[in-house]
Amino acid sequence: MRIGDAPRFVVSLKNETSDWLEVGHTFKGWKIVSFDAGSVSLIVEKDGRRHTSHLRDSKVQHAASSDIKSAIRDLSGVRLGYELAARGDKKVAELVARYEEALSAFNAGKTQAPVNFARAQLGQAAEARKREILGEKQKTPNKAPEPTPGAVTPRATERTSK
Repeated sequence: MRIGDAPRFVVSLKNETSDWLEVGHTFKGWKIVSFDAGSVSLIVEKDGRRHTSHLRDSKVQHAASSDIKSAIRDLSGVRLGYELAARGDKKVAELVARYEEALSAFNAGKTQAPVNFARAQLGQAAEARKREILGEKQKTPNKAPEPTPGAVTPRATERTSK
């Protein structure tokens, strides 16, 4: 998958799965050394030993709508955003890229405020898209009923005379 300019990968080892990783990232001691787009293979390294892993065809491009529903039902926030981006949602992918840019800037010693803002934007957009995909209506906060026009409503400060 590509978010921004760099290809991204998810690495699975037994019962553990990484978040999206780029070339140079490490998961459980395995470093992603390179990606060969021609042979669709990922070269990883651990303890000085290299291993080439040929990637399966992308499930993202062939996913049925029921697959996406089951895949996103229990996800939220940033993880949901990454999953939607991986499944081709361009708007969410743009927000993932902004989030990662802010995160990179923070890791380089800049302020965290842009990270928090980008994370919030990504989470809100991903949740809205999830509701759309699952066919759910947006939850609205409980409101007091609107008063009937022209009706007189008592105030808490008014006292009745005896």
